[in-house]
Amino acid sequence: MKPANAAAIAMAMLLVSGPWGPAGAADRPNILWLSTEDISCQLGCYGDPMAKTPTLDGLAAQGVRYDNACTHAPVCSVVRSGVITGVYPVSLGTHHHRSQAKLPPEVRCFTAYLRDAGYYCTNNSKEDYNFRPPRDAWDESSGAAHWRNRADARQPFFAVFNYAGTHESRFRGDRKLYERTVAGLDPEDLADAAAIVPPPYHPDTPAVRQTWAEYYNTIAALDDWVADHLRQLDEAGLAEETIVVFWSDHGMSLPRGKRWLYDSGVKIPLIVRVPEKYKRLAAPAGEGGVAAELVSSIDFAPTMLNLAGLPIPSYMQGRPFLGPSRPPERSHTYLHRDRIDERYDILRGVRTKRFKYIRNFMPWRPYTQWMSYGEASPIMQAWREHASGGDPTPEQAAFFARTKPAEELYDLQNDPHETNNLAENKSYEPVRKDLAAWLQAWMQHTKDLGLVPESYLAEPTNEGVLRYERFRRIGGDTEYQLLLNSALASTQPGVSDEAGLNAVFAVYLAMQTPADVPASTLWSVSEGHRMPAPAGGAGRRGVEIDLTLRGRVFQTPTLGIAVAELLLASAAKAEAAPESAEPVIQGLASLLSTKADVHDRLQAANALDVLPDLAPFAEQLRPAIYDARRALKRRAEKGSAARNLRLCLDRLEQRLDESGGGPE
Repeated sequence: MKPANAAAIAMAMLLVSGPWGPAGAADRPNILWLSTEDISCQLGCYGDPMAKTPTLDGLAAQGVRYDNACTHAPVCSVVRSGVITGVYPVSLGTHHHRSQAKLPPEVRCFTAYLRDAGYYCTNNSKEDYNFRPPRDAWDESSGAAHWRNRADARQPFFAVFNYAGTHESRFRGDRKLYERTVAGLDPEDLADAAAIVPPPYHPDTPAVRQTWAEYYNTIAALDDWVADHLRQLDEAGLAEETIVVFWSDHGMSLPRGKRWLYDSGVKIPLIVRVPEKYKRLAAPAGEGGVAAELVSSIDFAPTMLNLAGLPIPSYMQGRPFLGPSRPPERSHTYLHRDRIDERYDILRGVRTKRFKYIRNFMPWRPYTQWMSYGEASPIMQAWREHASGGDPTPEQAAFFARTKPAEELYDLQNDPHETNNLAENKSYEPVRKDLAAWLQAWMQHTKDLGLVPESYLAEPTNEGVLRYERFRRIGGDTEYQLLLNSALASTQPGVSDEAGLNAVFAVYLAMQTPADVPASTLWSVSEGHRMPAPAGGAGRRGVEIDLTLRGRVFQTPTLGIAVAELLLASAAKAEAAPESAEPVIQGLASLLSTKADVHDRLQAANALDVLPDLAPFAEQLRPAIYDARRALKRRAEKGSAARNLRLCLDRLEQRLDESGGGPE
């Protein structure tokens, strides 16, 4: 008889035991993710005396608690996009909340690699990646998905369960939803609102204390949910075979948390329990230990692959913090925030263990742009009322300033609530410069698409280019450097109007191909005056701009909006008479009902809502809002962008009604 073929033997072994057979199971752990939404580190194991979290405290005592874990963004969909791919959303073009992009062919969900290696991967059930997950991402993703559903109990699993009970939706006035969430708690588990001490930036009022108490109550309910999942592992005899990871998608949902780059918005609880047989894969802190190393949520994907003994794709931008052959610890993590719901803003940040630097690329916009979802929160309403009619402290009033500083710098050790901005403190100038340089280098390396207007990110382009590939082509480095330099220059503290406009033009030009802009056009600020061309040679193909803005600039909506915002900010700073802004307002209003991309119309509505007083412009705005609504209806525009535009139009109309501007 002929000797058996080696391939046939291997195939027979797979049929008998599966690729996860006895030897494989000993080497590859199960991994259970227990994720929650919208909480910061208000847990007993993190030292919070108000928290009632015995299960999570016990999990931390058995494992490792990470004290410097942060998400890369402060809102769920953007975080989840980076978590599932290991690539920063600003590189993928998934950085705007509830947007839709296409993954480039080389980028996969990390679970696809686990599945290739024989893991059974389930998600129960939130995806929210800002892209449609490929079919190979999950064996099952639904409300019924569970590791128990695998056909062979010997197959290793990677299972995600997400808890929604801590989500912001519980604190927006829906009492039935909140009460269902906490219905299982015993009376002694409920927080005492009278004992709450709000952070210094929140007013100490009954409404604020009550919302904080309800927030703690949802965390107590979360603790019970975690207990149930750990119990399921124990009952199946899998606790010693399974690595458990508990984490939150970003910081707390209360105002100045979620949506912002302060630690209240990005610092998260992260607890990892590694069974004894896999201790070689654990962090060196050991059982009951505390890991002080910096961890970013962008590190989760490569870490899971490393735990499974799989190679980490070169395109991933995170680094593993568990598993074999770990790289050196991070010295800093990066943060980004872009459009959330109907409001545009561009913030970037870098954090070390000691300091945080934030760069505001739209400093003329206030912190508290009106967001319809967040404004439904009783605590936000109480804070607004206190800031306008009460006696707010400087810390409480700062969040309602008309503008933001271009740069923020905080000493996290001495100022954990980040209320003392050190950016202009000369003693911290070396720190500020170092962190700013790190941030700029990161933006250049990742080809941060946040500087590109959302309307320009339609994909594929007429050249068949995806967002991710936009600056990764030949010449892309130089092109992006011009864009970044220009964006930085236009928002530098103390920048002159002329220099700022130069930079705005350069930002626009950096997004064009040479054929888009006639070489014969000129850089002109007003009759008889020519602006110097911006650095980098962009002036060779400039754009003719008459700053009286009599319509021409708005033929290119993104450029018109950028110039208009700069001029309006300058006029507000100079306390100019309202009539001086009329041409600018007319230009922005005209965009609302044009055939411009819906994102450009949304940007125009955002720019108008920054105006401190709309009443003087009611004659232009009311007809424009009416026409914009008709245009949306006539074109039957749907989707999140159209919904966001409707919300902005509602807000503009509400403000006009409140101010008595024009006929209702």
